[in-house]
Amino acid sequence: MGQKIKEINGSLDEIKSLASLYGLRVTAPQLADGAPEISLDRETESSLERSEVVVGRDGDVFKILKLLTGSIDQQVSSKEICELATEKKHFDVTLWVCAYNDFNKRTILGEMLQKIDEHTGALTNLDAILKKLQQELENKTFLLVLDDVWSEDPVKWGGLKDLLVKINKKGNAVVVTTRSKKVACMMETSPGSQHEPGKLSDDQCWSIIKQKVSRGGGATIASDLESIGNEIAKKCGGLPLLAKVLGGTLHGKQAQEWHLILNSRLWDTEDGNKALRVLRLSFDYLSSPTLKKCFAYCSIFPKDFRIEREELIQLWMAEEGDQVFSCLEKLSIERCGKLKSIPICGFSSLVEFGIKGCDELKYLS
Repeated sequence: MGQKIKEINGSLDEIKSLASLYGLRVTAPQLADGAPEISLDRETESSLERSEVVVGRDGDVFKILKLLTGSIDQQVSSKEICELATEKKHFDVTLWVCAYNDFNKRTILGEMLQKIDEHTGALTNLDAILKKLQQELENKTFLLVLDDVWSEDPVKWGGLKDLLVKINKKGNAVVVTTRSKKVACMMETSPGSQHEPGKLSDDQCWSIIKQKVSRGGGATIASDLESIGNEIAKKCGGLPLLAKVLGGTLHGKQAQEWHLILNSRLWDTEDGNKALRVLRLSFDYLSSPTLKKCFAYCSIFPKDFRIEREELIQLWMAEEGDQVFSCLEKLSIERCGKLKSIPICGFSSLVEFGIKGCDELKYLS
């Protein structure tokens, strides 16, 4: 099996090289309506459920809560505003749904229902889902956060909006996050309800990097690293995502490696955006060569391809054998519904192991 995969990889590399010569690029197959035939399920992390410290966004939190409720006292401190958001005092139920992959009303309503009752995943009929939501949210106000929306189809948004109104009319609210100005304008329901967060300062970016480097801010950072880190923070351009990625990359590294990252030529290249360059930098400095191979292996899949986690793990193991897992110290496996066995004997360095949502798992061999 491993030899066969290596032969396939060789053929793919040859095809890719030839394609580059002729200016061709790999794309996902398209259906008649232009949507990808297969897509990668992407789930971002819900900020509503994290205890992570938010840096430099007190003013943004204030404005958003003001837009949502219209009743925030101007004298309320930023700390109290964050407490109001965390404690959800203005809404009985707070729901978060990632809408990146597919802006489908049945999918979104279904995920809303699962957030309320995780045992309702078997419902697939739209009318049944809507009826159950009406029952669960009767006489309750809810805040729905639609995260990372990319769909520019006004018909889809109109259809979802009509269904949300049918759940109840108790003073609910919807917050949409998007990186598209067109989407923001399309989904805006009243003038002045858009808000675009500004960029962070260099000091705020360094604060985020420090959180990641020290895994929560508890550990003290050496003065020599502090001075290098302040210079690296300036490379973020005020973007918190880059600061988080860089912080994770710098964690556990020595001053020499911090200098290498600061002086990397990737900062000077013009191809692609800065976020992709930082992700490339993060990949280059992965501590495990085996994990780098695993990530690189994923490049054989076309963009928007639906990757089956269980199958990918098997392919990794066929290519690298037990080396894939031998370096791991912590492992958490979640929502791998088709996973039936785990070769636990291959995890020679494992000290922490967690399993959640693996209903068909029967064997630890």
